[in-house]
Amino acid sequence: MAQGLPLFALPLAALPLASLASNAYAEDTPATASAAISQDGRLPGVSVKANRDVLPGDPAPALPGGQVASGAQIGVLGQQKLIDVPFSVTSYTAQTIADQQAHTVADVVANDPAVRSAYGYGTFAENYIIRGFEVYSDDISLNGLYGITPRQLVATETLERVDIFKGANTFVNGAAPGGSGIGGNINLETKRADDTPLTRVTVEGSASGQLGTHIDIGRRFGDNDQFGIRVNQTVESGETSVDGEHRRTEQTSVALDYRGSQWRVSGDFIYQKQHVSDGRPVVYVTGDSVPSVPSATTNYAQTWTYYDLQDTVGMLRAEYDLTPNWTVYATGGLRHTDEHSDTGALTYGTDGATTGYRFGVPLKEDAASAEVGVRGKFMTGPVSNAVNVGVLVNRIVTDAAYDGSATYATSLYNTTQVARPGDAYSAGNFASPGTTARTLLRSVSVADTFGFFQDRLLLTAGMRHQSIVANGYAYGTGEQDSAYNESATTPIFGAV
Repeated sequence: MAQGLPLFALPLAALPLASLASNAYAEDTPATASAAISQDGRLPGVSVKANRDVLPGDPAPALPGGQVASGAQIGVLGQQKLIDVPFSVTSYTAQTIADQQAHTVADVVANDPAVRSAYGYGTFAENYIIRGFEVYSDDISLNGLYGITPRQLVATETLERVDIFKGANTFVNGAAPGGSGIGGNINLETKRADDTPLTRVTVEGSASGQLGTHIDIGRRFGDNDQFGIRVNQTVESGETSVDGEHRRTEQTSVALDYRGSQWRVSGDFIYQKQHVSDGRPVVYVTGDSVPSVPSATTNYAQTWTYYDLQDTVGMLRAEYDLTPNWTVYATGGLRHTDEHSDTGALTYGTDGATTGYRFGVPLKEDAASAEVGVRGKFMTGPVSNAVNVGVLVNRIVTDAAYDGSATYATSLYNTTQVARPGDAYSAGNFASPGTTARTLLRSVSVADTFGFFQDRLLLTAGMRHQSIVANGYAYGTGEQDSAYNESATTPIFGAV
């Protein structure tokens, strides 16, 4: 119910959750009533308006200005108001993405002074540094699940929120598959159909010649708007601000959802294709002197370099309210990645001498992630309890091969193009890459948030038991050459 309604409007809170306008009759003092009564004996109409409550599964409302949200997905704790959790979290909204024309997650997290981004692995994969600790692009989560986020680069057009979690987060989210994210992590939330019908077409361009089109359509159907569909289609292509560097991004996403009185079900399908040619690569510095940054008119990439990446992602989530205070949920997702690249990372030496090398990779990766759990609230005397119990499983299988060249001389500022170098070494079968890694993560978590003094003091206590099994296999032969099998229990204590 909207704040500031007069007392006589309180019974209207029982009306259906929807925007409404209606007439109401009010009692008044005899003098004023008689003055207000019209000749036919009726009181004048009073307009009352209200907005529906936020339903479970809805994104948290944005704060004034619309660029950051008042709540976020806090791992096993689910959607929470940020003011009620003992963690440092910032949730950037779709409005921020649109206002700033952010193309990748790195463009969004640049708003946070505790986060910076860079390329990793000698390719165009985005890596993020939160409070001085690295977060691999493979280790950010999608709708609360690790392992199924599109690999290396994530376009933003399908995203409703970008949640940045700063600080230790193993209890909240579980261990990241790649082992990074010690000082914080990032969660991406996909768009859902809103109550207001949406049809938006955005055409953008840059002075360098890059053009793009984004179509965003959302509708709700049914007697109570219980069915929703949100479709996003993006195509961007052209030369970037770096001379000679070309990028093409294609992304299609379809989000379906159903919200009933007890059931809530949602599904996401995402297809993303990225292509980069002549992209300026990573530069490694081996000496004490750091080179000055070349201008955007200088492209020190070789013309034979390229990077192709395709991701297909599917997700399904269901929640059921056993009672008004107890909910069971299950969510799962799959990802298939197909990657091919020929890149040329550079090394800048002490005397300014610069060398490059070619490195080629075909990579296929299949990932599956699932979580089941229950959340509930109850009272123990004057103390409220919010209990969360969850079981999480992630599995990732990687097939890969590689080849590389010897080093060649080059320059950051006066780059000479060289013919594509031949192989100096190689491993695996490019036509049919074999399995090189299998990772299995399993965890069980339990937490209780105790509320004292009518929830003015919130104490959270819990723990997560995490096990990690990671096996490595030799390129080409498939023989196991490494093994890791460990487990640990992570406690959590917090107060607000």
